[in-house]
Amino acid sequence: MHFSAMSSATFAWLACVMVALGAPRVYAETAAPADGAWAEIQSLGLLSQSQPENFRRMTRRQRSEWLEQAALQLKEKGLAFYEAFPADPRRWLLVRRMMDASPRFIKSYGPDYEQKPDSVVDEAAAAAWQKQLAGLTAAMVAAPDLPADMREEVELRILDRDVIADVKRAYAGEEIDWAPLTERILRFGEKYPANDILYSLPAYLMAAFERNHSTVEIAAQWRAFAGSANGKLADGAQAKAESFLRPLDLAFTAVDGRPVDLKALRGKVVLVDFWATWCGPCVAELPNVKKVYAAYHDQGFEVIGIALENAQLKPGDTPDQSAAKLAKAKKVLTDFIAKEELPWPNFFDGLHFKTDLVDRYGITMIPTAFLLDQEGQVVTTNARAEKLESEVKRLLKL
Repeated sequence: MHFSAMSSATFAWLACVMVALGAPRVYAETAAPADGAWAEIQSLGLLSQSQPENFRRMTRRQRSEWLEQAALQLKEKGLAFYEAFPADPRRWLLVRRMMDASPRFIKSYGPDYEQKPDSVVDEAAAAAWQKQLAGLTAAMVAAPDLPADMREEVELRILDRDVIADVKRAYAGEEIDWAPLTERILRFGEKYPANDILYSLPAYLMAAFERNHSTVEIAAQWRAFAGSANGKLADGAQAKAESFLRPLDLAFTAVDGRPVDLKALRGKVVLVDFWATWCGPCVAELPNVKKVYAAYHDQGFEVIGIALENAQLKPGDTPDQSAAKLAKAKKVLTDFIAKEELPWPNFFDGLHFKTDLVDRYGITMIPTAFLLDQEGQVVTTNARAEKLESEVKRLLKL
């Protein structure tokens, strides 16, 4: 068959195969230049997140070097394609990939990188690239040929980036006007009412907001988010607002058989910790909780764990299958509690984020830690790190 008899789709496919096999790049002479460049990008694996088979066997430095080189190559090829073919809709796939895999611009590695992964970064190059990437992202959002699902994803990423930036500024001691970001979150909810990730952004924002606002102000801010057209955000925010306006009510039988009832703990300061054994940040916080518990338990401090373990139950499971899955998940939790010597009671039902406690208290992410005063009133939902001990001491008047 002569090339002239081939369909354009068949020829494009053949060009990709030839590139993948390392054949001479005859497509550069016979196929559209954009198709040829795209085939080269695909052959290099720059659009995938695949790693070499020996990646896990590499040293930490070798993995870092491989990721850095891959990101730099993606940047080089991606920018070249973007600039050479400004009307090709595939350029946005490359921009999105560059957003996911940006180079760090590492100049050198520390002498003990395997144990302490420190490195020297070219700060000027990194800042210049972030500025350029921000421009590409803005152009992406403004482009009329951007697919609708990708537009929603990118707009959410931009919003997430700006929320995190303001949260960092707040933690650094700056005074933040939260109204503009609140309005942007609400507008996004109006535009994308079915988005199931938006609900997490107010949680980041409110962690910083709670640092220097009263309970009444915190509840009011959550009520503002409760007005969102995004149902998942609205429901969670309303639950959070209500939790700040009335004493928390919670009763259950712990995984070790102990009865738990918050009403019986009135007069004590109580931490209600939503966590899970599979949650890295939750596990990392446990030594701090144990330290504060040991220091102040005898003076009136209690901890209640709400373990959001996942038994991976499915609608089609038989009763025996469900029982076996629950028993397995329960053992993971009890073994972990024993190993880590956690002395406080823990809730378990194996339903992960489908447990009714998640909806009742508006839990959008973990770890989430409700610190209750002696009246059972929520003081903060971000009682972590050094804030936990300082708040416990304040409430116990120590």
